[in-house]
Amino acid sequence: MKRSVVALALAIALSGCNLGAGNAPAPQTPASARAGGDLVAAPEVVSSHGVASFNLSTIVNSATNFPNFFYEGYLTAPTIRVHPGDTIVVNMSDDLNPGKGAGSDMNLHFHGLDVAPTLHQDDVLTMLARPDQALYYQIKVPVTQPPGLYWYHPHVHGETDYQVGQGGMSGAIVVEGMQDRIPALAKMQERILIVRELGRHGGEVVTAPFGSPSSSDGNDTMAGMEPMLSPIPPAANTPCAPLAIGDIVSVNSQVQPTIRINPGEPQFFRVLNATGHRTLDLSIDGIPLQLVAFDGYPLDVNPKNPAALTVSHVVVPPAGRVEFVATGTKSSELRTLCYDSGPVGDPDPMEILAHLRPTGASARVATASAMPPLRAARVDAGPLSAALPPPAATRLVRFSEDQVGYFYINGKRYSMNAPPMFVVHVGTVERWRIENETNQIHDFHLHQVHFIVEMENGVALPHAFWRDSVVVPPRHRRADGTWVPGSIELTADFRNPLIRGTFLFHCHILDHEDLGMMAKIQAI
Repeated sequence: MKRSVVALALAIALSGCNLGAGNAPAPQTPASARAGGDLVAAPEVVSSHGVASFNLSTIVNSATNFPNFFYEGYLTAPTIRVHPGDTIVVNMSDDLNPGKGAGSDMNLHFHGLDVAPTLHQDDVLTMLARPDQALYYQIKVPVTQPPGLYWYHPHVHGETDYQVGQGGMSGAIVVEGMQDRIPALAKMQERILIVRELGRHGGEVVTAPFGSPSSSDGNDTMAGMEPMLSPIPPAANTPCAPLAIGDIVSVNSQVQPTIRINPGEPQFFRVLNATGHRTLDLSIDGIPLQLVAFDGYPLDVNPKNPAALTVSHVVVPPAGRVEFVATGTKSSELRTLCYDSGPVGDPDPMEILAHLRPTGASARVATASAMPPLRAARVDAGPLSAALPPPAATRLVRFSEDQVGYFYINGKRYSMNAPPMFVVHVGTVERWRIENETNQIHDFHLHQVHFIVEMENGVALPHAFWRDSVVVPPRHRRADGTWVPGSIELTADFRNPLIRGTFLFHCHILDHEDLGMMAKIQAI
C-alpha cells in the first residue's frame, strides 16, 4: 500500500470519522483524538466492590483495514483500574470478518500480572475465539501483586504483529497502590501514555509464512538452515533512518499531543511501550526523570534499590513499562532518542512523542530547580522482598535466526504442538542466561512471572530491577576477530503457586515471535 494512502487512512481514523465494520455499529473516536491537540486519556473501567467488569469486542477498522478493539463507542481499549485482590471480568466477542484473512482469531494476554495460565484466566494456548465466537475472562489479581502499570493485548500466534504491532490492539492495566507506597505521588497529575506504532510494513498484512500456526509437527529445527553468522554487510542498518513507509507513532492514538504541565509542577508519568518493534529511549528535554517502577514493579520491591532513581533517559523495549516523575519547565518535548538495534535491526530514529507546555498565565511562573523528594512510606515485606533462595536450576536460552527469515530458540522454531522446552518447579528460582547469536537485538519476555536482570554481556548491572521484558544485545566481535553472542543473565522467580500450568517465553519484537522465536514452559 502506498504511503499516501496509509497516511490518509490513519489520519481519517484519528480525526473522529464514523467507521463501519460489517454488521457492527459505526464507532466513533473521541472528538479530540486527532493529530495534535491536548492529550486525551483512554476511557477507564474502575473496579467496584472488588470487580472490574466490561464488554469488549474486536472489529475491523474500515479506514485502516486493521483490527481494533471496540469499547462503548470507542475504537480503543479501556484502561482497567484495580486493587490487589480484585477480579477483572471481560466478555470479549470476536466480530472480525474472516474474509479479511489474517488477524481474524482473537484472545487476550494479561501481560505482567502474576496470575494463573489456566482456562478463563491468562491462558493464551487453548483459549481462542474465531469470528462470531466469544471468550469469558475472570482474572483474579493476587493480593501480593505489586502496584504499577501492566497491560493486555491479543496473543494469537502468527497474528500478534498484525493485531498488536500494526493494529495497535492494546490497553493499560493499573494496579493501584503506587500513591500509597510513595505518598508524594498522590498530589501529582497522573499521565498514562500508551505509545503505539501503527501500520508497520506499509500497512500490508505480515504473518508467519509457514502456514497455519497449528499445522506444525513440532519438529521445526534449524536442520539444513544456515544461522545468520555471516559477516555484517556494510551499512546494513542506519539506526536513525526514517520509519518504514506508512508507520505512524502515536501516544494515546494521537500524533504528538500536548501535555499540559506548568513550570515547577511535578507530574507522574506512566508509559507503556505497546509497539510491535520499537525500542524507546525516553527523554524529556532538559528535565531529569525520577524513575519509580519498571514493568509494574516498584524499584524498591528489590530492597537493594532506592525508591526512586534519577536519570536523564531510560530505555523501554517493546512491551516494557516505565513510571517516573518529571517536573515542568516553560516548554519541552518528550522524545524517544535514536536507539541502535544492531546492524540488521529495525531503525529506531529520534521521534517527538509529545509536547510539554504550560497553561496560560502559568507560563510566567519561574521554573523550580528542585525536584520533590520521592521516598517510600513503607518497605514491602512481601515474598518478592525476601532474600532469594539459591537457584534450583540453570538454563541456557539461545536466540538465533536463519537467512530465510525464521527465528529460533535453542535451534527450534515454535510449534503449537511442541512439548514444553523447560519444566520448572513452583516454589523455586532459576538462573537463566539468554544468548543472542544474531546481528540485531531481541526482547526477552517471560509470561506469568518477573525476573531480576543482573548482568549484560558479562558485566554486572549497577541496579538489579524486577522486569518482565528486557533487551538482549546483539552479538559482537572480539579484538581477535571472533564473534561472541550478546547476553543477559537473570534470576527468574517461580515461587508463586498460582503459576502452575503451561505458558510461554519469547521475543516481544512481534514479527520475531510470529516467525518462531517462542517456546513453552511448564510449571509443576
